Amino acid sequence: MKIDDDTAAEIGIALNEATLLGAEYDPVRNIVATTFAVLTLPDDRSAEPSDPRRQIIFTDIGRIAAALRDARWDDLTAKTVLFDVSDLLSTVQSFGGQPIYGWEFLNNHDQAFGHWQNELSLKLMPPNGSLDNRLMLFQEGATANRHLDLWFWFADLLIRDASGTTIAVSDFTAGGKRWWDAMHASDPRTQGHGIVAGGKDR
Repeated sequence: MKIDDDTAAEIGIALNEATLLGAEYDPVRNIVATTFAVLTLPDDRSAEPSDPRRQIIFTDIGRIAAALRDARWDDLTAKTVLFDVSDLLSTVQSFGGQPIYGWEFLNNHDQAFGHWQNELSLKLMPPNGSLDNRLMLFQEGATANRHLDLWFWFADLLIRDASGTTIAVSDFTAGGKRWWDAMHASDPRTQGHGIVAGGKDR
């Protein structure tokens, strides 16, 4: 089922400036499992959770695509580096866990895919998977000119906290909204986090 625009925007807020820790495809269950360290606050005045990791599982994968380059993200003349879907996790982790930013990750109008779709490093289309929704992720080299764009098409998503407890999508997005509202209000709980106030344009 297509995720509505409001929910997609709320998920984007909750993922903004989250650290991407991993992404892995399971061909048996046809899922992609991702792990993020997110910016979130509880619904009281207590501090951020001691373990902000969240696992987001995307189900009924219809397509996976990636463009890995040894170049800056805006170098449109770069050559893509091929890798296999079995190397997806190690490729993502090779960036050392970098934040994603830009507010819009789900069902967005991503010009990068339009440019790289004919020169992909990885392309996989499981039979009978869903193309209802698309997630866009990326990683930038912290100390070198290196960039990965990554896209998943999927049917639905499931969110778990660091203990493995399932979190409702509404609770996940509410935690992210609280963090950004607190940051804009100069709440000391948010100091020392984030790239720049309001996110970084890409």
